[in-house]
Amino acid sequence: MHIASIERGPLSTLGSPLIIRCKTFLSVTFVIPRERECYDIYVTLQKLSRPVHIEELYCFTYTSTTESPKSYGWDFFSLEQEFKRMQVPNDEWCLTNLNKNYEVSLSTYYGVGHATAQTREVQGIRCFIAMI
Repeated sequence: MHIASIERGPLSTLGSPLIIRCKTFLSVTFVIPRERECYDIYVTLQKLSRPVHIEELYCFTYTSTTESPKSYGWDFFSLEQEFKRMQVPNDEWCLTNLNKNYEVSLSTYYGVGHATAQTREVQGIRCFIAMI
């Protein structure tokens, strides 16, 4: 979740301000013309940004209005194509399946790794970090 806090500002002649502060230090202010709409948005964002159960996340509650297949969208991003597009020096970096099933790390080891990194080394680093 990127939302750090959501605040409602004081009502003005333009409407009711809604201030959203992100964990990335981005701060956005929306001025909603009607106070009731601002409150509804505020409550909805509070619920969606701090779910009690994983099933409450937007991705599990959203229902599409079209009959597009559930697999639609999974092919929009290709790690291999993005890697080539960025023109990263290919002699130093490579695509890897080392963390394919998140066995090494849930979030810190991605599909691109240093070309000289061996599986044993990365797993050793993981064990060392787990001990800290």
